[in-house]
Amino acid sequence: MPNEELLLEPGKTVTTRAALAAVYGGNTQAGIMVTSKKQKAPRIFVFSDKSASKENSYTFDGRAEDDEFGPLYTYTASGIHGNQYWNRDNAALRDHALNGIPVSLFIGDGYVPGSKTKLHRYVGEVVVDPIKPFEFGWNNDPKGNRRRVIVFRLRPAPGATLVFDPEDDVLVTPGGIELASPGAAGALELVEKAGSRALEFARVKPGIAPPENVAQQTTVQVIAAAERQVTYREAELRVRFEAYLEALGTQYGVIRLPVEGRVLRTDTYDRTDNVLYEVKALSDRQHVRQIVGQLMDYRRHAVRYVRDGLRYAALLPSEPSQDLKDLLKSADIELVYFDGIHFVGHPLPQ
Repeated sequence: MPNEELLLEPGKTVTTRAALAAVYGGNTQAGIMVTSKKQKAPRIFVFSDKSASKENSYTFDGRAEDDEFGPLYTYTASGIHGNQYWNRDNAALRDHALNGIPVSLFIGDGYVPGSKTKLHRYVGEVVVDPIKPFEFGWNNDPKGNRRRVIVFRLRPAPGATLVFDPEDDVLVTPGGIELASPGAAGALELVEKAGSRALEFARVKPGIAPPENVAQQTTVQVIAAAERQVTYREAELRVRFEAYLEALGTQYGVIRLPVEGRVLRTDTYDRTDNVLYEVKALSDRQHVRQIVGQLMDYRRHAVRYVRDGLRYAALLPSEPSQDLKDLLKSADIELVYFDGIHFVGHPLPQ
């Protein structure tokens, strides 16, 4: 097998893109290297390099907060200039599980002695998170133009262990308010294109390895297609609301919250009206309770980055029951919901 030829060992193997391309084929200049179609066993190699992150505007790469599914690594998609789209490489990474193509994550680790050739340390085999495959970020490209970027969320592949160095834990993007650039309609189109394929993933049943423990080191949690559909609906609701805010001339974005060595990214922050929204795809009790818990967590940290008087609101796809409305009110959380035409409850009462 090609892996055995190159002896790819997580945390130990340090190699160059040229060495990988010599065996597998592929573009040695690309951050996402899709191997040559001539290969019997195609692969995708993903290269993350913090030393070039700011220079190339890939400022979202790094370890994010671990959760019940274990490690999470965020990775800025391909495309240095302008808004990022589902180009060939980005679409290949997004759809790798559907197409049965394994993905290997490498992180920049210095240079070949006496040269400018970069070395890359092999971290392990990953999958794009089947629950929340990507999110959007905003930054400036190398020419200083504000642009929208796709941020992939990478998890350990089933049965794989990712080996990180301590410096991999530090995100390049600091805490604070991250304002969105114009183009919410384009973001909605990207989500809709990805969401249209959600059901297809039911055939391949991509899994993500949970945290290792003595009794279940090889257990894989399979994520149902219905859960992926819900996640895409949540993303669609969020970017539809942001397009609505954009049409009103509202400044919006997210708040980045450094907590215990990780960075939490909120849902939509309306900077104009100073409101932090938490978005869910269902208006049932489970999701409303999640909103209450998440906003209570965020409110302890968000006040460091926004002006006084920050308010909190739930954004739901339909009107919830009266008891759930009362629950939100008891937690001092406002309610906005989409009735298919209007965002009822917006603007919030003064």
